Formats: sequence, C-alpha cells, structure tokens
Amino acid sequence: KALGTATLKNGSKGDGVKELQKILNKILKTNLVVDGKLGPKTIAKIKTWQKDHGLKADGLVGKLTKAAMVAEAAKN
Repeated sequence: KALGTATLKNGSKGDGVKELQKILNKILKTNLVVDGKLGPKTIAKIKTWQKDHGLKADGLVGKLTKAAMVAEAAKN
C-alpha cells in the first residue's frame, strides 16, 4: 500500500506522506510540495477534504480517509 499502514498526522515524514501529497494534488487540483513532510498546509487540505466527504475532519489520515482518497484518486 502506497500510503502505508500507519496513521499519517502532523509531523509525519516519509514515502507515505509523499504519496499522500501526490494524491491530494490530484484530487484537490492543488500544488502542495511533494517533500514527504506533513505540515500545516497539507493538514488544512486534509481537513477540508474530510469535511467535504462526511468524514471526521481531524487532519488524521487513517484507514477510512486513506481508502476514500485512494478510491477518489482512482476515479479521476
């Protein structure tokens, strides 16, 4: 799994975060820097996306958020 199994949150780093940033850029048509560091700008985008999709807007990218994001990215 590209996003890994750990919950991604503020301060997370690594390949899972890079993949998350790529997915957010695709599904939100945004231009986040794909640097593998999860910071405030990315968290803000995650919360907005979660709210718009009926998920708890906590900025945490766990199983439900990952599954929904990957599914949406696959559609686009």
